[in-house]
Amino acid sequence: MIDFDVFQKRILQNAPFEKCNGTVEFSENNMVLDMTLPKEAWCVKNMDSKFRTFKDALRKRTCADAVVWIPTNSGRWILHIIEIKGTVTRSSKNTSWEHIKCQFVGAYRLCRIVAAALDIEFEHVVFYTAFINDDDIASEDADWSDTDDTEDPSIILPDRDMADNMLFPSIEWASGKCRLDDSGWSNNYTDKEHTHIRIKLEELPDGTFVSTYPCCQT
Repeated sequence: MIDFDVFQKRILQNAPFEKCNGTVEFSENNMVLDMTLPKEAWCVKNMDSKFRTFKDALRKRTCADAVVWIPTNSGRWILHIIEIKGTVTRSSKNTSWEHIKCQFVGAYRLCRIVAAALDIEFEHVVFYTAFINDDDIASEDADWSDTDDTEDPSIILPDRDMADNMLFPSIEWASGKCRLDDSGWSNNYTDKEHTHIRIKLEELPDGTFVSTYPCCQT
């Protein structure tokens, strides 16, 4: 049987964390999010590629771009999960709010694997989406549009008769909260509610899109 200390060491060797302090840069293509940290933390950038070994063991092989682990005075940790998207849409396959939520769940599962091996407990989780454009999902009538042109057939929006029991993508996107079940696909009001922070990236003269944001401490 493998020794537990050896197991922990192997986990850390395959989980590319780096110690961070002050302002940390997360980037995707021509988009840059500079996040200021309240204290020393552990970060993983480009999580999708660096955690490939772990991802292959999961049913959903998609995850967010980056994570930040910040210790608290209670001995537990706050998990920050970050996704950077050029455009956020109502239903397009790789840019929809539902797809982003699946990426959140994938990152959360990966972090739980590592945390369990290290005997670490998360106090709570905060999600961030840095984006350039959200006109599609922010449209007042977005959730009532005809769904026949939806690019991803697995995404079915609720009809008006279900309105009292469902949370529409545009409403949830604007709410500052997101509700996730283990799969990431549910919009039901009864699911666990987490803080979600939208960060608008602004274009610079050189064509890059940038924002600086303080890491949420609650």
